[in-house]
Amino acid sequence: MLKRVIVSGVRTAVLLAALLAAGFGTGRASAADVVHFAWPGNMSSGYAPFSFAQDLGFFAEEGITIDTVVLQGAGTIIPQIVNGSITTGFITLSPLIVARQPGGPNFDIKYAYNIVPASIWELAVLEKSQIKALPDLAGKPSASAR
Repeated sequence: MLKRVIVSGVRTAVLLAALLAAGFGTGRASAADVVHFAWPGNMSSGYAPFSFAQDLGFFAEEGITIDTVVLQGAGTIIPQIVNGSITTGFITLSPLIVARQPGGPNFDIKYAYNIVPASIWELAVLEKSQIKALPDLAGKPSASAR
């Protein structure tokens, strides 16, 4: 039972991320749909959910072919998405935050789905903070590692 729940969760997360990022959220993908997916560095165990989903046929069931492109660093993925050579990618929030700082390129891109909700790269505030939601950050200073 636990194995089924884990596989189901992986399947849901991977397919939702691929479909949302590729703009397929409003309908079923056709047989010719290729998602060019950027991975931000050398292959590692972090890619396992995508490998499992591919091997278990989850993408094929949805008519999606995943073309994984390995790039070095999440910051290199955003320009590739903007210029259309990559459909989506596995990136952290920090490159997008840096791009939106004053004087940054401010790419026209949205962070649509967080496939790693328990990542160490999450935004966090102290429990006693007055910041309870993202809109509460408006006009407040923030920091990010480059």
